Amino acid sequence: MVKTDFKTMFKLLKDAETVAIAGHVRPDGDTIGSSVALRLALLNMGKKAVDIFSDDLIPSTFSYLAGFDQIKDRGYIDNNPWQQYDLLIIVDSSTEDRIGRCTQLRGHVKNVLVIDHHAKTYINGESVVISNQDHVAVGAILFEFFTDNKIEITRDMASALYTSIATDTGCFVQANTDSFCHLAAAALIDKGIDLEQINYNNFRLYNRRVIPGLAYAMKHIKFLHDGEIAFIHIPYKTIQKFNIGNELHVYKKYASEASGVRVGVVVSERKKGEFNISLRSHGDINMAKVAEILGGGGHKNAAGFTVKGKYKKIFKQILEEVTKSLHES
Repeated sequence: MVKTDFKTMFKLLKDAETVAIAGHVRPDGDTIGSSVALRLALLNMGKKAVDIFSDDLIPSTFSYLAGFDQIKDRGYIDNNPWQQYDLLIIVDSSTEDRIGRCTQLRGHVKNVLVIDHHAKTYINGESVVISNQDHVAVGAILFEFFTDNKIEITRDMASALYTSIATDTGCFVQANTDSFCHLAAAALIDKGIDLEQINYNNFRLYNRRVIPGLAYAMKHIKFLHDGEIAFIHIPYKTIQKFNIGNELHVYKKYASEASGVRVGVVVSERKKGEFNISLRSHGDINMAKVAEILGGGGHKNAAGFTVKGKYKKIFKQILEEVTKSLHES
């Protein structure tokens, strides 16, 4: 789906004096980077107030981004009433439930703008939807929007946009990488961003705290379907024992990047009986379709969903759908 009504989007942004920005739960580099870039652009336009909200804690990985310490995360949401805003901008979310409790902002805003790059965007009742699955990240859509509308991209904005694009392409190595994102990255680098720091934080640095949990995951990883499927299950008690709730993104690569693996699955029990499933694949194997069948969504090679129930039943359902996707490819 491609809907890029930049004219309407520009008018919404121009007319709003107070803006709230919300992205999906378990925020990644695209969600945070695009939110920060938007906030900085709007503040440069002279807006009275621009706030970023997250129903989760923000990984310290992104602490180099300007205004990182001003993001209103779950701690703020738990202890403060919602304010009134002229505009709510939902970024990087194909369904409204993906922004968690931030959906409550709908009752405190005049208009809603959605900026997304997933294959299907199901958010209803919005003022306008900007959606382009041909772009690798929301940051790429914003780069195009800022450029087309002659909105200056400052160094801090460039750092945020580069973070968005680089993280959603795995530092330009994933199948979704295209010429546009390389051209955008080149232009952003020319703004003087600290490229080494951004790439180090996002693609090389890890918290040593993950090592005991990682040892557990490697010991219990399952290779199925003649080694084409790698399956990691991290139970609730293990997450609590090693205090790795905010570091689980590290585990994805160890499932999907093992030799011979075409699909990597990570199941993390963040709450008792509630499982977050991350799906990663290579080539033409469609994880978005698998996730949609099981109640989630995403991209062809990176998708996910959350489900409640018994682990054995969930494992069986995932394995069945992933196996189908392998045969279909």
